Amino acid sequence: MPVVKTANSSLGTIVVTNDGKTVYTLTSGGQQVPCSSECRQVWPPVTVVAPLTKATGTGVQNVGTGAGGEVTINGAPVYTYVGDTKVGDTKGEGIVSFGGIWNVVKASG
Repeated sequence: MPVVKTANSSLGTIVVTNDGKTVYTLTSGGQQVPCSSECRQVWPPVTVVAPLTKATGTGVQNVGTGAGGEVTINGAPVYTYVGDTKVGDTKGEGIVSFGGIWNVVKASG
């Protein structure tokens, strides 16, 4: 079963978790920003129990794992948002918090 997959949304084709939660990254000035402790209460990381041995995902390229089993896409850790209460929500798009801007991960990279 894939860790992440693609889904159609009002933002185009995006990456979601296997259970349909929208996936986000945190960046500032084009650079990844770490999300730790307090941040993770609002933006839980997407994780797997065992490290991935190869890219996995339906329609998603460059999926891997980082420290602690955190899922990465193109080397960047990915997160969900507690404010997304139902499948298909993208309420985290464009939120400025924890030192950067949260963006939905698009299937196109």
